[in-house]
Amino acid sequence: MLLLSAIVAVTAFEGLTYADTCSFVEDLTSIEVARPLQLAYVTEQNEYWSESCTLLKPSCIIFPSSAQEVAAVVKILRDTDEDFAVKSGGHNPNLYCGWTFVGGRIGNTGIGGLILGGGLSYMSTQYGWSASSVIEHEVVLSNGTIVAASADENPDLFTALKGGGNNFGIGDVYGGNLLFLRSEETDEKLLKAVRDFTEYNEDDKAAVIVTAERINLNLLDSWILFLFYDGTEVPEGIFKNFTDVGPVLNTLRVRSYSSMMKLSNWVVVEASTVHMATETIPLPSAENGTEVFNSIHVHWRAMSRTTLAVPGIVASTAYQPFPRRIAEAARARGDDLIAADPDVDRLIIEMNYSFLPGPFEEMADTMEETYTGVRERVLAWQEDGTLPSHVYLPLSINYGFYRQDYFARLKPESAALARDVSARYDPEGLFRDRTGGWKP
Repeated sequence: MLLLSAIVAVTAFEGLTYADTCSFVEDLTSIEVARPLQLAYVTEQNEYWSESCTLLKPSCIIFPSSAQEVAAVVKILRDTDEDFAVKSGGHNPNLYCGWTFVGGRIGNTGIGGLILGGGLSYMSTQYGWSASSVIEHEVVLSNGTIVAASADENPDLFTALKGGGNNFGIGDVYGGNLLFLRSEETDEKLLKAVRDFTEYNEDDKAAVIVTAERINLNLLDSWILFLFYDGTEVPEGIFKNFTDVGPVLNTLRVRSYSSMMKLSNWVVVEASTVHMATETIPLPSAENGTEVFNSIHVHWRAMSRTTLAVPGIVASTAYQPFPRRIAEAARARGDDLIAADPDVDRLIIEMNYSFLPGPFEEMADTMEETYTGVRERVLAWQEDGTLPSHVYLPLSINYGFYRQDYFARLKPESAALARDVSARYDPEGLFRDRTGGWKP
């Protein structure tokens, strides 16, 4: 769907304003257009994960239902000068029964654009990024034409769509949660376990997310782990380093894949504002792991402590393995903009502050200090040899904060490709200049 900005602008049409643009779509097409106070508009405005998104009040919301309808709207938009946004279509049912896609890890819709950002999946060590499994995109370009992007047709666009964001165009498993009450001993054991899992796990069907969480006034200070195995016959001991720490709750069992996704729906806290940021670090050696992880985690705890009086606060950080096998699996399925080297293990750190609407800028400053503190530590450790130096550390666009510079952290040749593709397929800058998000 397309959201037109509420900014009034004079356009290439004689006397046409943003309100007329909405009417223009209504009068010349059969595409559904919702206005403020209408049920479809109100419903859509209430469907955001982060409440801060509802602060943007579009003058109308357009619901195209085909590529041809998207093209019709884009042709109108390119002759105006107001800003607009393209909202994610959410989750859709599988086309074929008995098959699933290498998709996200939350049942509810969280961050839009999973595949355009690359997409980290429970199955990424087997199949690469979510985007790595795409065979062909159908894309509406800025001039309103519809093209295919695949390995054989417009291959540069196809590569750029794997991790480039919105700049170029429009079975049964085993798993569950482990819950731990936090202590310094638990911190050390779980951080060591996720480090060792990233380096030593050789079973690509196994995946983990290790999350620390705190809520208002420190009423809950805990670790919540997401463990996944793509199959029902689980190798003995594969999660032993985690289960041996002694969880107070263990929901691991054989379940359907959809049940596994729904198990994590609670992480989507509706009616809250969410600030999310990310950092990527080289995996420390076993000898240096305790020093590195302890310092990063103590920093996060110090920063999260400053937020515990914020109404509705849920502060969390997630340690997500990014082993070299993800890069290997992704490369085996074609080029992408992330272009991760398959010769090093990494770890993605996701940081979240969820809170009731209000202190947006103050919490944004806190988030910036949180991820900057991690980055500064990593650079210092690379300088003194504690961490491997000269390691390519791309950010995850799916977890990025609006103050972070995603494209600056890509390889120069990837960023250059993104700029070239943008100039080639969007020469007038419709998507570059008039939509939000990171720009190459």
